[in-house]
Amino acid sequence: MRLILLLAGLGLANAAQAGPLTFNAAREMALQSPVLAATAADLEAAKSQGKAAGRLPDPKLRVGLDNFPISGPPTGTFGGDSMTMVSVGLMQDRPSAAKREAARQAARAEVTTAGARQAVTARETQLAAALAWIDLFYTDQKLAALAAVERAITPLRDTAPAAVTTGDARPGQALEA
Repeated sequence: MRLILLLAGLGLANAAQAGPLTFNAAREMALQSPVLAATAADLEAAKSQGKAAGRLPDPKLRVGLDNFPISGPPTGTFGGDSMTMVSVGLMQDRPSAAKREAARQAARAEVTTAGARQAVTARETQLAAALAWIDLFYTDQKLAALAAVERAITPLRDTAPAAVTTGDARPGQALEA
């Protein structure tokens, strides 16, 4: 699928240019692929997530209302029942240092993996563009050779029916050309 899209893109780019597409130009155009932009974005995302890895989580604010009366004579009042309590607190989770270090190492591994994935995608894209260019080049060469052969046999093909009619050639010889 990627190769088909690349070939279509190269075909459109070739039609838009004044001259023929060179091998190096095709490889450079492949480096501007949206797939490579996506892998670059993945790498940047991994780097930005890596900055937060291993840090302490955000503190949590806790607000609570306990034993608030909802029935009976003290309904809806704070002072009518001595059991009503309002609590406000700030909590901080503290994961172990080993867990935080493991998170840092996992983030570094993810950045390395994303970088390697980007490099592999760049190589695959350049390789696909190079192979497509080579296929196109040799197809053009084959078409040129076939056109030369067709030009060479055109006089024989055009004169064969007349040669059969005049008796200079047998009917089977008219198909040889």
